[in-house]
Amino acid sequence: METNLINKINDAINSGKTEVMIAPFEFSNEKQNEFLIFFKPEVFFWGADKAESIISMAFDKFSANNVDISGILLLTWDRLNELAIMDRHYGFINKLSKSASKILTSDELEKIYSLLEITDRENYKIYGWHEFLASHPDFSEESLDEFWATKKSAKIKWGFYIQKFELNWEKFVLVDAFHPAQLKHFINPPHKILVLLARSDNNWDSLRDIMIWDTFPEKAVSESIRWELYANKENYGMKEVNIWNNGIHMSAGPFEAIFEINNFLKDISNSAYSPEKTNLYNKMITSGITASDALNSLSNPTINIDGKETWIFDISEIKNSSDAIEIYKNKYL
Repeated sequence: METNLINKINDAINSGKTEVMIAPFEFSNEKQNEFLIFFKPEVFFWGADKAESIISMAFDKFSANNVDISGILLLTWDRLNELAIMDRHYGFINKLSKSASKILTSDELEKIYSLLEITDRENYKIYGWHEFLASHPDFSEESLDEFWATKKSAKIKWGFYIQKFELNWEKFVLVDAFHPAQLKHFINPPHKILVLLARSDNNWDSLRDIMIWDTFPEKAVSESIRWELYANKENYGMKEVNIWNNGIHMSAGPFEAIFEINNFLKDISNSAYSPEKTNLYNKMITSGITASDALNSLSNPTINIDGKETWIFDISEIKNSSDAIEIYKNKYL
């Protein structure tokens, strides 16, 4: 990794500024895939030297996997909070946590009662985590996370986890109660993240499964960034590397990527960003998709496939951009 770039990153980390453009964002249609990467707050917990070693290691992995970085931005906890970036990043989970008691459909409630074997339905309240904390002031984000962890959660679908509890003669179902700690990790002072725009001709599945790896670092392949952090955590100053603290995020697929790029850059005035500049947008236009349909993909549209609500973000995970566009054209338009 170039010394000049490391110096710029260190200067940004130590600047005291809430937002620092380290390298300008340059959009191009030359590569097959374009995506977002960010280094998570835990990378910066133990000082500039340890952060530098993690970032340098990751950049070496990027080079080995033919990944070009074409933009770098530092954002601190208060800027992330001010722009509500992480609220949108965890969109569906965040929506459930704030409004589960109001927005769950009758079908979803039926699934909850059935999965949790609840027969006295009228005695159970439904809470998302925001709702629970608002009505139970004795709990904090951390204590609710610990309480949630006392029982194994049940999964309705991606991003929708539940469990039933009884406390002080109250019966209730919690929805996504892990989310308070998850969100606070990003918007708690003095936390910060480093956002990268990346592109590559390598297949998406190899980038995810070999360069980064999926969620659980202990199961990662030895070539991956997450395995390196897990296997040598002491060298990088990390106390633990697990599902919650795995150091780095990469967009799961092309349509999630265009959403994430938009989410992180749309309110950054000097990013020179617009959705029409992105790789995927231009590939969609070239394929014959209209501008309005291309932009609508940012909303993560759903269709019913085999009786199941299916989001474009999910069905296009680890697909290359061209394959993801064909799915969008053939199933969603």
